[in-house]
Amino acid sequence: MPTIHTEGGYAFRFHSADRDEPPHIHVDGHGGDAKFWLPHNGRVTSRGYNRRQLRRMANIVEAHTDQFLERWYEFFD
Repeated sequence: MPTIHTEGGYAFRFHSADRDEPPHIHVDGHGGDAKFWLPHNGRVTSRGYNRRQLRRMANIVEAHTDQFLERWYEFFD
């Protein structure tokens, strides 16, 4: 499960078993976990986070989408 970015106490990573799914990023830290699809279109699953935390993570995902997608395709291709 490579960690490709850390920011604000959150770790952004993907799971090696996710090869057959559309690109997405897992986020954990501060007692919860979430999954954002890439590019971020508002679709997210999460547990343990409030709206403010999810907005913060979504902003980070949007700012780093190109990097996350590049790393996704490098890893799975």
